[in-house]
Amino acid sequence: MRILYLMTEPFGFGGVQSDMLALGKAYSARGHYVAVATSTGERVAELEATGTEFIELDMRFWSPWRLFRLARQLRQIIDSREINIVAPQSVRTTLICWAALRLLSFGRKRSREPIITTIHNIHNPVHFRYAGRLLETCSDFVIFESNYERDRLLKSGLSPARSEVVHSGIDLDRFQPSVPDNTLREQYKIDANHLVFGIVARFSEEKGHDHLLRAFKRLVPGAPHARLLLIGDGPLENDIRALVAELDLEPLVVFTGAQRNIPEHLSIIDVFVLASTRESFPLSAREAMA
Repeated sequence: MRILYLMTEPFGFGGVQSDMLALGKAYSARGHYVAVATSTGERVAELEATGTEFIELDMRFWSPWRLFRLARQLRQIIDSREINIVAPQSVRTTLICWAALRLLSFGRKRSREPIITTIHNIHNPVHFRYAGRLLETCSDFVIFESNYERDRLLKSGLSPARSEVVHSGIDLDRFQPSVPDNTLREQYKIDANHLVFGIVARFSEEKGHDHLLRAFKRLVPGAPHARLLLIGDGPLENDIRALVAELDLEPLVVFTGAQRNIPEHLSIIDVFVLASTRESFPLSAREAMA
């Protein structure tokens, strides 16, 4: 097979990116060609090390003209690399694939390469309103990470016969054995008697860091030995730091930044927490359970 994955997010830290790394490694090891098209990010070298080709292409669009240009570029990529499976990872990238292969010919025959979409989580309520009907029209088949997300889309126009749930897995060997990393304990000033809570999440609105901090504030009087690790980065980091100061939690909360060695960080956490206001089947929870 010759598979092309398409994403809208830069290839940095995140659940979709981690899934692409795992799939690229597995398919490449089986002799298949795999490519990922999106904008560049911190983990591109890690992706290429799996044998997967990275194609730098910003898949975001805000106008019909931009959609047309992306569709033309995508068609050139598909033809030049003889792609036979196109795998968009969102509603937007599905629309671009449909335009490139079904709607616009660009002087060529319209193609019948299957468009196999994977939906991880649709946050935008506007996108969700049209997602079911759009996927029904533009995708040959839709894979969901969770029953929750599939059930939502079935109510908005997607037929059951064109979709299935395939849960994303975890490489358990990365998390065994789970021995606490004393170097990290020293780095974050965590003593043996500390009860460590931790979250692995991007600092964005839907991850609910503000709810977590307010809950942690209520816990502290009864558990003064508690500590909270915030693992990740993101656009709301400064807001969360300000809230930590406002709640007078600075001595108890550790900002670690984005980390690659998640298994080692999980090994020093006693209680993993996830305070998201909406999720599908998050990578962080899967890794914590591993």
